[in-house]
Amino acid sequence: MEVQVIGPSQDPSILDRQESQRRERIKEALQWLEQSRAVMENGHFRFGSRKHEQHGAVYVNPRRLFNRAYASKWLANALYDVLPTEIRQQTEIVGGPPTGGVIVVRDLSDEISTKRKKNEPEVEGLFFSKDADDVITLHEEDRERVKGRRILLVDDVRHRGATFAA
Repeated sequence: MEVQVIGPSQDPSILDRQESQRRERIKEALQWLEQSRAVMENGHFRFGSRKHEQHGAVYVNPRRLFNRAYASKWLANALYDVLPTEIRQQTEIVGGPPTGGVIVVRDLSDEISTKRKKNEPEVEGLFFSKDADDVITLHEEDRERVKGRRILLVDDVRHRGATFAA
């Protein structure tokens, strides 16, 4: 018996419909964020520390976003929808810092794993920690596990990039 593997469609009408559906999901996601009151606009928000302070007119408040149990699952689903297919397929580990990013790591790694085919590997979660000086680090036991693997870094908030740099 020969098994035929069918890849993604190259039919332009199907691709157009898929892109239209993706855009609609993004629109719904933005509406949901506004309804949750997580998106704060028309203000003056200061991000980061005094040394690296930046300013902006829009802020997504993670406290409002994650104050409901379903919100992080919904966010993971929305993130999955907007991630490029190549990123979703290549991700082996979703990693994040020891803050609200842990919630995003857990739910996004689960979302990607759940939507993969049965023969595809599960996506692992990786949680960084802070040392005594509040520096974000990787546990010694995780260092070997991540070598040579593709990691998608996530966080609940991005201020000045210090978490990602660490």
